[in-house]
Amino acid sequence: MVACGCEFTLVLDARGGVWSCGAGHRGQLGQGDDLDTYALTQINPDCFGGRAMSMIAVGGWHSMAVERDTGVLWTWGCNENGKLGQGHHLENTSLPASIDPATFYDNVAQAAAAAADAAGIQHSYVDDVVVSVVGGSDHTMAVTVAGVLWGCGNGLESQRGSGNRNVVSTFERVGGEDYFGIGGVRMVSCHQKQTLIVARQYHVGVPCTAVDYAGHSERTTSWRRVDAVATPCGAFWL
Repeated sequence: MVACGCEFTLVLDARGGVWSCGAGHRGQLGQGDDLDTYALTQINPDCFGGRAMSMIAVGGWHSMAVERDTGVLWTWGCNENGKLGQGHHLENTSLPASIDPATFYDNVAQAAAAAADAAGIQHSYVDDVVVSVVGGSDHTMAVTVAGVLWGCGNGLESQRGSGNRNVVSTFERVGGEDYFGIGGVRMVSCHQKQTLIVARQYHVGVPCTAVDYAGHSERTTSWRRVDAVATPCGAFWL
């Protein structure tokens, strides 16, 4: 797997090791310094606790990886606007740092599952771990196994779709089945200041950021669905 960021590259090998090269001035290479590297160099596996990764992703000078067996999310690099999700936005991080798995515990789904249990109703709740992550210029989005979408970083352009334009340095719940329908979110993709999701019900959506990005003349902090789009997905959320 290969991920290309702004002036740098990450590579994930078959064993779950992460390699990097290119510009390192904001710590995005994960090598413990801010130096440029002109050949692919493996990030010390000890930085990840010796555990294998299942995926990598990059954004604007920041990097992410997800553990293969546990779904633990790791982030490093530029932390402008708190886009690393580490609880602060004061310093860049030149070594991978893990995000507490408890960050992604879905209290909404847990409460619904508890209510279903109390009423003797069958439900499909599963403990949540991250299965995919992507980065924009100044924000990061993650999807969990239960289909819940989370985001952190800059929200001034409504790019997180969280219902506000706040800047947040910890991952904030955007929505799951309660918002996007049965199964929640299947996948998420980001560009500079926009986000696109595919729901498990085969809807596609983005939070509108500007006419150039989403085809609207105004901005909104929530998601929209646009029907009658000629794609196999059948509908867009905008």
